[in-house]
Amino acid sequence: ASNQVATSVVTKATIYADIEELAVKLDEGNAGDDRMCVLTPRLSSYLRQADINNNTEAGDQRRVTGKIGEYAGMTILKSNNLPTGKFFAMTRNAVNIAIAFLGLKSMEDIKSFSYRVLSEYTYGSKVFSTNAKSIAVKTYT
Repeated sequence: ASNQVATSVVTKATIYADIEELAVKLDEGNAGDDRMCVLTPRLSSYLRQADINNNTEAGDQRRVTGKIGEYAGMTILKSNNLPTGKFFAMTRNAVNIAIAFLGLKSMEDIKSFSYRVLSEYTYGSKVFSTNAKSIAVKTYT
């Protein structure tokens, strides 16, 4: 099964349903419970304006402070680094990071009785096929 959900227009009237759609996609993939949803600042604004926040103390707080919190069992995060026209939800363990130690060099410091230690690492991240169902992507126009 694909981790993509249907493309649609996202507005303040639809944003909560779109987030729920991502949550359902994660449920269908048996993803874990420690979930997050990453939105653009514009979509975050839509969510704060959504009707689900009307006449509730939590909704009023979200609108006043700008702190979104959780919806549909997911912590909502904002990012300016999302691909145009996409937002996503995932479990915190969906992306793996690999760290490789490349080398170590020590040098005696001539000004003191100490050593300088230089080390070199490389980092990378990857989504392995077993984790692919732990990520759901929404494309919007």
